[in-house]
Amino acid sequence: MNATVTLRVLLAACLLLPFALAHAQQGRLHSSYLQVLSAVTDGEVIADAEVITQVPGAASERVYTDSRGIARIPTSALSAGDDATLIIRRAGYSNLVAHCPCGGLTYAMSPILTELEDVRIVLQWGSEPADLDAHLFSSGGHINYANPRGQHAQLDIDQQDGYGPETITIHNRRHGVRYLYGVHNYSATSRPESTSLAASNARVNVYVGSTLIRTFTLAPNRTGNTWWVFMIGEDGEFYDLGLTLNLDSLEAIGSAMERYIDQASLASMPTIERAQQMRADAANRQGETAYQAGDLEEAERHFLRAIDYYPDHAQAYSNLGVLYMRLEKSAEGLFVNRKAIALASGANAATIKASSHFNIARIYEANAAWEDALRHYQEALDLREHRAYTNGIERMRARLSGE
Repeated sequence: MNATVTLRVLLAACLLLPFALAHAQQGRLHSSYLQVLSAVTDGEVIADAEVITQVPGAASERVYTDSRGIARIPTSALSAGDDATLIIRRAGYSNLVAHCPCGGLTYAMSPILTELEDVRIVLQWGSEPADLDAHLFSSGGHINYANPRGQHAQLDIDQQDGYGPETITIHNRRHGVRYLYGVHNYSATSRPESTSLAASNARVNVYVGSTLIRTFTLAPNRTGNTWWVFMIGEDGEFYDLGLTLNLDSLEAIGSAMERYIDQASLASMPTIERAQQMRADAANRQGETAYQAGDLEEAERHFLRAIDYYPDHAQAYSNLGVLYMRLEKSAEGLFVNRKAIALASGANAATIKASSHFNIARIYEANAAWEDALRHYQEALDLREHRAYTNGIERMRARLSGE
C-alpha cells in the first residue's frame, strides 16, 4: 500500500471513529458520548447545542454537538460521576440541566413554550426497557399511545425503541381540572413485579415557559410496572407522588388513573429523609449566595435543585418567586406562587396566601388575562384586607366592563 492510500485510510478511520464509538452496540450510544434530540419532533437531532459540564473545584468545560446531535463528554465529567452537572443550551429551547452520570444517554430539548398555561412533560430513559409509555389523565381524556390527542393535551412523540423521548404537552391548562401523569413499562406488561422500570434510569422533565421547572426520578429497586409521577391540582399546583403499581393493560391503567384522580388527597406523597432535606437546605443556601452575588442563572439552578431534593421546600419556592419576578418569567412565577399557596401553614398562612394570590393576579394582569386576574385579586382580598387588592379588583372590573 503506497503512502497516499495509507493516508486516506487513516483519515477515513479518524473521521469514522467518533461515529463508530457513538453508535456501537447496534445503535446504542457509547458511554463516552451523549446525543441531543428534539422533545417534540420524532427523530430530529439538535446540532450546535452547547454542552457544558461542571465538576466541583474545576473550571467548566464546553463542547458542541455535531450534525448528528452527538457530543463527547469531557473525561473530568465522566470521572466525577454523581458530582458532575450537565447543562445543554440552544437558542429557542429551554436550557436543560441534568445530573450525571450522563454518558451513553440521549437528552431531549423542549422548544420554549410561549403560552402562559402550557406545560410540557418529557420522559426519557436508558437503552432498556425498549418501551416506556407516558400517560396523562384528566377530565379532558386519557392521553396515551392509543389516544394521542385530547381536549387539553397531546402526545407529541411515542418512542418504542429505548431512550425516549416520549413527550406530552398540555395546552392552556384549565383552572379547576386535575391532571395525573404516569409512566407504564409496556415492555413488562405481563411481568408486574419487574424492577426494570426502576432500573431504566427514567427521568421526567417538566417545562413551563422557558424553564425546566422540575425533574422526577424513580427510586431504585422499586417493583412494579407503573409509576404515578405527579399530579397537578385544580389551581395548577404540583404534587409529587412517586407511587408504583402493577397494572396489566391499557384499560386497567385508565381505570386506575380515573379512580386515583377522583379520590386522592392533594399532597406530596414521598417520604423525605433527613439527609435529603439537608441537601435541599444546602442547595437553597447556595442559591441565596448566588442571588446576592448577582448570578441569577446559578441561583435559579440551586433553588430548583433544592426543590428536586425536597419538593415542599417552602423557602426555595419563596426565593424562586422573588427571582422570577425580577427576571419577568410569568409562567414560572405562576408555578412557584401556586405551590406557595398550597404549602402555606401556621399563623402566617393567610398573609402568605394573600401575597401569593396578589402576585398571580399581577402576572395575569400583565398578560391581559383580566378574568383570571380579578379572581386572584378577589381571593387575596378574601384572605386579608389591603388597598392594593381592592385597587386591582377595581381595575379588572373596569377592564371587563370596557371602561
